[in-house]
Amino acid sequence: ASAKKWIAGNYLNITNSLALKLLADTQGCSGAIASLELSSRQGASLAAKSPLPVSFFIYSAVRLMTTRQCLLEYRCGKKTSGKSCYYSCAGEESIDAVRGKSLRICKRKWNHTELYDSSFLSIPDIVTDLSGTASGFIIDLRLLSFSGHNSENIPEITAAFKQLIDNPDTKGKNRINQLCVNVSRGNAAKGLS
Repeated sequence: ASAKKWIAGNYLNITNSLALKLLADTQGCSGAIASLELSSRQGASLAAKSPLPVSFFIYSAVRLMTTRQCLLEYRCGKKTSGKSCYYSCAGEESIDAVRGKSLRICKRKWNHTELYDSSFLSIPDIVTDLSGTASGFIIDLRLLSFSGHNSENIPEITAAFKQLIDNPDTKGKNRINQLCVNVSRGNAAKGLS
């Protein structure tokens, strides 16, 4: 019997060819999503050496941490999280971080607490940089309170990204930059050291 096919997601923090080789040797793994921390140059090198198809996010929320600890404990007075928190608690808060950058605490029902960068990662430039090496590009259009999109402009944003992927040009990048607000380029230029 053949194993179910699966893709190694971006929260596995795939940053090197050894990780891709190990995944390729894992039963059923049919692809991988590269870490959001890579630069375009690092992503191209990774995809070129990969035994698996590698996809890249070009627009995404940046989750920094997932924890079982409740970061919203002041709301209910509990010191630790329990089953009732996991199943029923929901809330969101903003906290100030180092160097004036804000972070978002998000707790959704049936999920652990997550800590996000307050701006979405938007790197349409990598479509051109990775053409020929990337197997695909991914856009994250979850409706989080801090996202620079809403349910009304998702179809337009989707069309703009599709057009950019089909025909990477400056006009397409400029349209995406107009539509997507509250964004950063993350590590796209610097990458990992």
